Amino acid sequence: MKTIRGRALIFWDPKRPGKKLDAIDTDQITPADDCVSESLASLDERWKAGAFRHLMPGFRKRVHSGETFLIAGDRFAIGSSREMSPAGLKGIAEEAGLEMVVVCGANMG
Repeated sequence: MKTIRGRALIFWDPKRPGKKLDAIDTDQITPADDCVSESLASLDERWKAGAFRHLMPGFRKRVHSGETFLIAGDRFAIGSSREMSPAGLKGIAEEAGLEMVVVCGANMG
């Protein structure tokens, strides 16, 4: 078994203190307007720049500072099957030279 260490970035539910946010959908991870670009070269940057833009505006900066355990409630990434959401999250972690771990569930984190 490999031990992984890092700092947690937790999505708290603003309406339920002490509870993690459930049902974060792909529109919250990568807003639809960030899934369209004039060129393929700029598309990857749009996915990374837009990640959690409305839900947690400082997300990219926090990952770059070492918060790489992303902890959320149940049903993370529900909704459409857009591949831009995991690609953007992976891209942010890679540009920081880190691995990102996503932990979801009511009894996690």
